[in-house]
Amino acid sequence: MKRRLIIFGIVAILITITAILLNKNKYAHPGQLETQYRVNYLTRVLSSHWSDELTALGKQNPEWVLFSYSFSAYALTNIAASDSAFKPAACKFIEMAVGKMLDENLSEHFRFEGENGKTSFRSSVLYLGHLNLTLGCLRYLSENSTYNKLNDSISALLYEQYIKSKSFCLESYPGGIWIPDNTVALASLYLHSQNTGSNYKQACKDWVNFVRLHYTEKETGLLYSTVSPENVRSLEVPRGSMIGWSILFIYRFDPAFAKELYENYKSCFSTNYLVVRPFKEIRGSWKSGAGDVDSGPLFLGYSAPASTFALGDAIAMRDYVTAEKISNLIAIFSGKKAEGGEMKFKTRFYNVSVSPMTEAVLLYMETMKEWISKKEIN
Repeated sequence: MKRRLIIFGIVAILITITAILLNKNKYAHPGQLETQYRVNYLTRVLSSHWSDELTALGKQNPEWVLFSYSFSAYALTNIAASDSAFKPAACKFIEMAVGKMLDENLSEHFRFEGENGKTSFRSSVLYLGHLNLTLGCLRYLSENSTYNKLNDSISALLYEQYIKSKSFCLESYPGGIWIPDNTVALASLYLHSQNTGSNYKQACKDWVNFVRLHYTEKETGLLYSTVSPENVRSLEVPRGSMIGWSILFIYRFDPAFAKELYENYKSCFSTNYLVVRPFKEIRGSWKSGAGDVDSGPLFLGYSAPASTFALGDAIAMRDYVTAEKISNLIAIFSGKKAEGGEMKFKTRFYNVSVSPMTEAVLLYMETMKEWISKKEIN
């Protein structure tokens, strides 16, 4: 029975790959109707007061609820930057997302002891980075000034903290510094400079110079994943899920550095299997297992998050050959279901619900676009 199931799985995969090859010659961005249907799903789920999907997600990890809102906002910014007709709806949704991110039920999870024993989320670069970048997206698309002062104050705070930091990185949690979380905060500072003409983008230049010297692995030319808050040293080797994530946001403030990292990432962490190109979590590892919260389950060292983030990286770098192969890989294990004017992903071969966060992340990956200036969408 077990052998029969294995054979069936292999045959199903081969059939899926064949279908992909016959019907898809190159990577294609989601069409207008598909995009609208996917946005409809995210809008309904994320606008409701703690829907079943969000409640389940929050019980697993509050970060995933935060990412559901933030990545939806980033995706909508991509879409509106490509199609100005979509801008009013995008602005309305992003303003709602900001309100949800400021809600006590979510923000309380990112508070910890700060100076003089005071508890404040202001020290969490993970929370502040995503909140500030979302605020920047609203400011980029809209003339609504409701949250401009908040965007200004958070940007000033982040800039000040980066200038004072010995490691040139800020903590996500007490004693914990993750490079990917810092890339989001830096992208928010760069966007603030784009929107207002502030000088905060200087922190991005200084950060790139610093990490090139102190937080880059010589063998691969890739950024380490975590670093020490006490002194300038790395605590963990480069990891695929974190590299792929970081490139997405470094692309927002230093496309040349992002391109360099992407080429190294593709070279050192991925394998070209003709029609698919998966990415590994750890370079050279062939380990299979449960993985962790960042990598997800590992199969021969390959990671779904590492590969998914690489899709966005490839599209940002206009490497559509690699994007197509990663898209093929995703299509093998998932499909899309349209119903009632909405569309969402569904898994193949195993019954696992696809979360709103995953939907938002994938939409952001597939709609990647440079945010140049407000003039291009006004």
